[in-house]
Amino acid sequence: MRTPDPRPEARLTPPSGHPPHVERPTAASPSADRARPPLWRRGLGGVAAVAVGAALVLGATGCYSSAASGPPSNVQSAINAAFGDAGPDVVACMTNVAGRESGFDPGARNSSGASGLFQLMLPLHNDLFYAVGANPGWDWPNPYWNAKAARVLWNSSGISPWGHC
Repeated sequence: MRTPDPRPEARLTPPSGHPPHVERPTAASPSADRARPPLWRRGLGGVAAVAVGAALVLGATGCYSSAASGPPSNVQSAINAAFGDAGPDVVACMTNVAGRESGFDPGARNSSGASGLFQLMLPLHNDLFYAVGANPGWDWPNPYWNAKAARVLWNSSGISPWGHC
């Protein structure tokens, strides 16, 4: 075993041939290991992070109904009415989007202004509601009008406003 160089300035001096701004890493001194907690204590950080992450995920799923249970019939009817002519793959995709975005809750809102099944941004997307003959002020929580407005957005932008199916 090599003894570490007791002169700190010798360890920080770059070897010849290296640019002066690059420091070569050195092995830690044996006394540095004594300051570290035992392995079992260091492992708790990862376990704690996993536990906190699981709590956040499980807590977040309680905000909305499970998308795995499928949409209520009125929501599925609205999605079918808005996207049915685009084909079953699009209907399935947009059903997944509605489940992910709102948990199939037509009245879902968040603090950024995203509202309804497809979390359309109000007032930014008011024109989508007007395009289908709806009033965004009171029609956004209606699954039929929210799906129709989402279809207008899908016609112009595809899946990109929602990221993916």
